[in-house]
Amino acid sequence: MIKKYILTFIFCVMLVVTVNLKAQMAGSPPMSFYAVTARYGGTDQDYLYSVNNTSDGGFIMGGYSASASAGSADQAGITGKGGRDYWVVKADNTGNIQWQKRYGGTGDDQLYGVVQTSDNGYVLLGRSEAASASTGDQAGIAGKGGIDYWLIKIDSSGNIQWQKRYGGSGDDIVNGANSIVQTADGGFFIGGYSVAASANTEDQTGSSNYGGYDYWVLKTDASGIIQWQKRYGAGYDDFLYSVKQTQDGGYIIAGNSDFEGGGIQAGSSSRGSIDYWLIKVNNAGTIQWQRNYGSMAQDILYDVIKTNDGGYIIAGHSNYGLFLSGDQSNLNAYGPYDYWIVKISSTGDIQWQNRYGGSSYNYCYAIRQTSDGGFIIGGFSDANSASTGLQAGSPGYGGNDYWILKTDSSGIIQWQKRYGGASDDFLYSISETPDGYLFGGFSEEGSFNTGNQAGTNKQGGFDFWLVRTDKNGNVGIVR
Repeated sequence: MIKKYILTFIFCVMLVVTVNLKAQMAGSPPMSFYAVTARYGGTDQDYLYSVNNTSDGGFIMGGYSASASAGSADQAGITGKGGRDYWVVKADNTGNIQWQKRYGGTGDDQLYGVVQTSDNGYVLLGRSEAASASTGDQAGIAGKGGIDYWLIKIDSSGNIQWQKRYGGSGDDIVNGANSIVQTADGGFFIGGYSVAASANTEDQTGSSNYGGYDYWVLKTDASGIIQWQKRYGAGYDDFLYSVKQTQDGGYIIAGNSDFEGGGIQAGSSSRGSIDYWLIKVNNAGTIQWQRNYGSMAQDILYDVIKTNDGGYIIAGHSNYGLFLSGDQSNLNAYGPYDYWIVKISSTGDIQWQNRYGGSSYNYCYAIRQTSDGGFIIGGFSDANSASTGLQAGSPGYGGNDYWILKTDSSGIIQWQKRYGGASDDFLYSISETPDGYLFGGFSEEGSFNTGNQAGTNKQGGFDFWLVRTDKNGNVGIVR
């Protein structure tokens, strides 16, 4: 009888092991996988714009936080500097906070980009009001004009090593999670946009003004000292959101242009009211080529990345207007605004392009090439798009939800999912991890403990909201 029980027990163990192995072979996440969805914040408004996995297996998050959040909830023990401050959170691979810090002066300081550096520290890029200059963490740092770029270099524990303000006499604005990269020589390449009044003043001495707002880029050394800077414009308003270093040591610069046919776009053809605008420059900022992409309506570009084949892929969203036209003549529209993804060659020629959406408003802010050669694409989508168009089978959770698509290398959808709670959730950043993906943005208080956020705690009005998934977009444990 005992022998019978022992044999039965051994058989059951072997059956469980076999089932688990088959599940893993079928694509289930490995046993070590730890999926997490977590809210982080103080008791007021906290806005997350950048999330990246780190060399220690954890992740770093950055955005900005209202003054009333300081010293409360996840920010217990830290003080506010003024109005809005940069807020950086370092977490381990299970989502537990290892350290978190606020940085700011007495005015409003808004952080958009966080990048781990080669020394395992971090660099933080955002914008800072004139009132913050020479106050708080900016003591001894003079303002240049109105709003300036504000760059901070910190060590692996969040301690400031150096910081710089950059600007002309007007407003100079960083407004994107992908506005900074560390360069091959250990320095930094930074991009944003600058009002006409800043041209040829302060840090922009020697630069030309092309219209209203121009692209403004800087190349610095490893200590933040400017090596060169340039403005690029087309006669009216041009807004830069994303920069990358290229394989040849130059840079690709991406944003959108309210095309006027002037400036450095002279001779180019406008597609519509606002176009994607891409510029390729060499390592000294000299233009090698530039292209407009668009339809008759508004096309807003937010991200560009290098692809494995030596080309690029650009991501944003596009309004269809009365009909599709220009570069989109052969595409289908799904809603008033769709994600619009364009794959181009190393010289800017379109190789393929797709619109993705539900029947209402879909806004794309981030794209990454994945380890399998495909792409992970993200932004947010309103409730009326759920279960419609290319979102068939994806129910909505509330107002705006995170909307993620995984495609192959040709842009064909492999899976797509919505993530959200009962209220509004806005995604701005994506990062691939060894076993899945990180999706970061911010979430309204009405979303906590609902939908994908079941089990989470509300910290304040808007909180940082991090979603970590496996390679198939599945969410597991809730923090």
